[in-house]
Amino acid sequence: MNTVLSIAGLIIGITGIFLAIFFYFRSRRSKKPFYSLRSFNLISERLQKYQDIKILFRNEPVNNLTMTKVALWNGGNDTINYQDLAQSDLLRISPKEGILIYDVELIFQSNPTCQFKTNIINNELIIYFDYFDQNQGCVVQVTHSGKRSSDLQVYGTVKGTGRIKESKLNSWDLKIVNSVAILLLPYLRSSKREKRLFATIIPWFIFLTGLIVAGLYFIIKTNSPDKVALLLSGGLYILIGIALLIRRNPLPNNFGLFFEDE
Repeated sequence: MNTVLSIAGLIIGITGIFLAIFFYFRSRRSKKPFYSLRSFNLISERLQKYQDIKILFRNEPVNNLTMTKVALWNGGNDTINYQDLAQSDLLRISPKEGILIYDVELIFQSNPTCQFKTNIINNELIIYFDYFDQNQGCVVQVTHSGKRSSDLQVYGTVKGTGRIKESKLNSWDLKIVNSVAILLLPYLRSSKREKRLFATIIPWFIFLTGLIVAGLYFIIKTNSPDKVALLLSGGLYILIGIALLIRRNPLPNNFGLFFEDE
């Protein structure tokens, strides 16, 4: 009984310390602009071998046509106002040299009062807004002559925070979730929104699994290499779980349209 109570106390103590650190960083006021990109190639250069098929834009031939969804959001807990942007580095989407922007559509904004608007100036997409709070933002659909997401670059600097950062963890989270679903829930046929929910749970699952595995070290009374391996494995799981929880900047839950294929 004393051993069980000691293990329970250890787990509660470690969890309490972690939660205190975690919520301390979560409570700090910060403006954190993020973006993510997803692309769908609609037309490729391979169509050139079909001489009877010609696609034109303003009487100019189109060899590649790609639709890229660009999600922009505030991952911090402090409001980002348009006045917070550096005038020399406004929020914008720029194609690489030789890439043309054909069309732009604002397909989603989490709150109409944010007043997101777009305008193409000299083949560069400028994004205007009034403000956006935590987990608020928009999704812009850009049709261009590139082949992939990397043909578009997102710029913008928030005073006191720095440049907008790309979050690639969303697709990475989905890959992790798919792997876990295959191992633990082979019968599950979940939607992408449900998978993102699992992506939120997985870091906690890894962290708590580490606590349990490490706790077994104190339960097993025999001295063996396996016992030490439990402690090392548990510690590794704990560190991975903490790293995932701290570093993760997932797309807000109401941005499901970003993941829909079109």
